[in-house]
Amino acid sequence: MYRCLLLLSVCGAAMAAIRVDQKRGFKFCNTPQLAQLVSVEVDGPGCSRWPCLLFPGRSGAFKITLYNQNDQPIRDLRSDIHGTVRLNGVAGLTGRQKVGMPGEVKKKACQFTNPGCPIPPHSYFDITKVVTVPMQARMAHGMMMTEFMVKDGRGRVLTCFKAPVLLGK
Repeated sequence: MYRCLLLLSVCGAAMAAIRVDQKRGFKFCNTPQLAQLVSVEVDGPGCSRWPCLLFPGRSGAFKITLYNQNDQPIRDLRSDIHGTVRLNGVAGLTGRQKVGMPGEVKKKACQFTNPGCPIPPHSYFDITKVVTVPMQARMAHGMMMTEFMVKDGRGRVLTCFKAPVLLGK
């Protein structure tokens, strides 16, 4: 049922999606990546412009299209999504803090893929994830850099990228 609701909410809002992999602030992580990133789109109430403006506790959807350029199928996927925020003297914390997105740290991701796992060799696939800005970000200022990493079942990085999110107060 959750998967159906997720797909309905993403499909219902798909008209406002913004392709961001070629926008200012988007960048790849400094790690080898086994899949080819084709595109990244964001969608949600705060994503009518780039970067998205999201308030802590609010959500936006990422749709990632990848190409499995390997000769082997991908049987298992895990996503790991974090945000890096800047805190200024809050509860004794100052500087950059890496915060896991609620429910999105080392999470199985096959259920969020289309066409699903296993992913055949030399084929395209989508991963759609709804990401909620953590409540810990309410004390942060300015921008949150969201890091989205997808690994296969053997722990190899398929893709990893960073995208900015403007934090609302």
